[in-house]
Amino acid sequence: ASLMLTASFDGLAKVYRAATLEHVWTYRLPGPATCASWRPDGQAFVVGLDDGQWQWRQSKVAPAQEAFAVATAPVVEEAEEEEAPDEDKQKDSKSSSARTKVYLRGLNATPDSDDEIVEKPGRPVKKRQSQLDYFFRKFEYRKILEYIVTKREILPNVGLAAVDELLQRGALDAAMSEIGEELCLASLRWLARVFTAGDSMHQNLFMEALHTLLDHNRCLQPPCTQALLDALHSVEKRVHQEVKVQEALMETGGMLKAVTTL
Repeated sequence: ASLMLTASFDGLAKVYRAATLEHVWTYRLPGPATCASWRPDGQAFVVGLDDGQWQWRQSKVAPAQEAFAVATAPVVEEAEEEEAPDEDKQKDSKSSSARTKVYLRGLNATPDSDDEIVEKPGRPVKKRQSQLDYFFRKFEYRKILEYIVTKREILPNVGLAAVDELLQRGALDAAMSEIGEELCLASLRWLARVFTAGDSMHQNLFMEALHTLLDHNRCLQPPCTQALLDALHSVEKRVHQEVKVQEALMETGGMLKAVTTL
């Protein structure tokens, strides 16, 4: 039967029967996968990883070869049984040859003289994944918002970078829609804390997050509790301070230009 291969960012490659979608095998990969392809004969496949490496898997015994061996060897079956080693040794021999075959072109193989070595020998060091990376890989956008607004140790630039990634994925609305009074309050306090003067990129991300929060939560239209109202006033105060600073800078810049042109 025809087989279907899938590989994904969760680090798993899976094989299904194409006709019935019945699951056949699952392979755990050392990292997120970005592409996969069968060999033309259907007896092996390769998976490309996010870090530029690739993994190769091959069937231990091709079905066509196994059927041919069974069909052509019934006459000598009894004669071979007398000379053959015991069953345990046969299994060990088969599994050993299978392992050698699977890893023939892997990291344990010695390169041939005409091979081009593109990496240093040795197994790659697995990168340590942060909690935010894990949530993004699992598409847990609401948990990303909860994480950045409730963890005091998260730096402002890290939190705003997460907002930027949500915006690029088109998931900022989903992450900040109808999140409840408690999370709205934490989000407003976080926005007041991370508002940075003078950095236009951070200010744009701040405004995107603030507008999304206000537009997609009924508890803020208008604020339904005194705590939410106080948090909004705190954000408003920070914005007004920045506006005054910008006006003073524009006025100073105009005076300097007038003086230098005299």
